[in-house]
Amino acid sequence: MRSFEHYALNDPGRVALVADGRTTMTFGEVAASTNRIVNFLAEQPCLGEGSSVAVLMPDGPEQIVAQRAVLQRPLYLTPLNRHLTRSEIAYVIADSDARILLTTAEFMDLAAAGVADAGTDCVVIDVGDLTGDGANGWFHDESTEVTATTAAGSRMFYTSGTTGRPKGVRRALRGVTPQEAAQLAVARGDTYGVDVENGVFLSTAPMYHTAGSVFVDQALALGHAVVVAPKWDPRICLDLIGRHAVTWTYLVPMMMSDLLALDVADRSRYDTRSLRRIVHTAAPCPPVVKRGIIEWLGPVVTEIYGGTEGTATFITSEEWLEHPGSVGRAGQATELSVRDEHGNPLSAGEVGLIYFRSTLPTFLSRRRGQDGKVPVERDDHAGGPRIPGRGWLPVRDRARRRPDHLGRGEHLSRRSRARTTRSSRSDRRVCSGAQGRTVGRECPCRCSGFRPR
Repeated sequence: MRSFEHYALNDPGRVALVADGRTTMTFGEVAASTNRIVNFLAEQPCLGEGSSVAVLMPDGPEQIVAQRAVLQRPLYLTPLNRHLTRSEIAYVIADSDARILLTTAEFMDLAAAGVADAGTDCVVIDVGDLTGDGANGWFHDESTEVTATTAAGSRMFYTSGTTGRPKGVRRALRGVTPQEAAQLAVARGDTYGVDVENGVFLSTAPMYHTAGSVFVDQALALGHAVVVAPKWDPRICLDLIGRHAVTWTYLVPMMMSDLLALDVADRSRYDTRSLRRIVHTAAPCPPVVKRGIIEWLGPVVTEIYGGTEGTATFITSEEWLEHPGSVGRAGQATELSVRDEHGNPLSAGEVGLIYFRSTLPTFLSRRRGQDGKVPVERDDHAGGPRIPGRGWLPVRDRARRRPDHLGRGEHLSRRSRARTTRSSRSDRRVCSGAQGRTVGRECPCRCSGFRPR
């Protein structure tokens, strides 16, 4: 079966990571560095099943290796946004109940200060240079042979858009093996249209965000090389696509708008013939932006709609051209519902609040208890009324459900999105860009997005 472990064992010299045009790690090297940390974590008495491990690092090989290591144990991985303030890091450390914080020398002072302010027993560990000949003193005695695990870990992300303290979103540990988790990654790759053996993925998004982390993991599970962009810049993106024959990447509307803002003559300097797929999530994409990308690069855009809590719908370029404004049909193991302000189901064509639920184990949000000390877990219904049935999650968008004229279920048409304070800069950039290419129309965008690197 195809998986990261398959390639690490049978083709250890296969290129896995390329960063800064200099650092290259093979599947065998990534596996060895990952296993050192896995074995270290397995020996820590403070880490039981369901314990949380936080990661505060720059994007690159160290971050990827550390995240993979945590997820090979039955633990929760909490990536920390490196742009957070000391007090915000303290809040997330306390709220997630992190027992260990993995970091690098660059962020050691910030990590230590955040943990001190959190007032917890969290231990800060510098992972050192995992891309060199070996790890630092914490891990150099650890075996590179992986300790057998019967259950994979899960991620606990904190939402990027917030009017106050961010919400922690995590899925209950499912009890699946790392091998079963790899099978799910391959299945998702097939859904995105990227399930080819010799693919190359360009990582442009911060790895402390859901998509930036998940898509790197999925690419490695497919045996793809991952090229890590040093920062977001449209010219750097196009240069890396041509230089490394990138076959797929992940972009948000702000990034696509930046690409379209380049002069046509400037764009034509770069070779994009290898690019087969752009996976797009996050903010609603103005139709003029999506159409512009399709006209330039072909029908390569696949939109995934949902939230930090999970994926709700998929739509390909071909389907979107048939149904402009749609965000597609429910994905596998997903149910959709459009409801009024009181939680009552609406008929096709009526505009209401979007809810979705998965037949997989539900996501849970984690917030502090009223005493400020005890974390509590609950289904997340903030943003819409509680409705009958376990696991329904509001996406805080309004939409109308309409028949799918292709005869394959129903398409969901997105109408608007609640604004979030942290993302207002991205809102303005995408909106102004769309308005610049839309004559005589109100800007269709009500969007949010993450900070560039």
